[in-house]
Amino acid sequence: MSILLVNDNNNDIERVEVIKTAIDNSGYCYGYWDAATESAGPSSELMNSFDLVIWYTGNDGGSLQLWNGDETENQDIMDYIDNGGMFWLQGLDFLFDKYPGINPDSTKSFVAGDFEYDYLGMSLYHGQSHNDDGIWS
Repeated sequence: MSILLVNDNNNDIERVEVIKTAIDNSGYCYGYWDAATESAGPSSELMNSFDLVIWYTGNDGGSLQLWNGDETENQDIMDYIDNGGMFWLQGLDFLFDKYPGINPDSTKSFVAGDFEYDYLGMSLYHGQSHNDDGIWS
């Protein structure tokens, strides 16, 4: 299995090393794309040369290339998945980047036609896991 690891975490950059180590220890070879440094995600052409794309956002919730850096759907990801690619999104705050006004007491629904519903299998977002008031839930 060929793997592309995309680092889209500009907040705590050493955390991606844990994923690299896990892939190394599993015996798989992988390609690496640093979206945070490149200020761009990989093209669908590049992703299509891999069986699996692991897109890591960590706990970074701002200017993610998952959303093209401007909170829009990423056509390259949609094309990759539509072409049969396996996509594993790993991170905590990737929805906060696109929907920063959703707090823990509110929700955002997704329906057919929404990227989150069609490509990530999500129907509801309950907001952030904590408030920025120092109290973690």
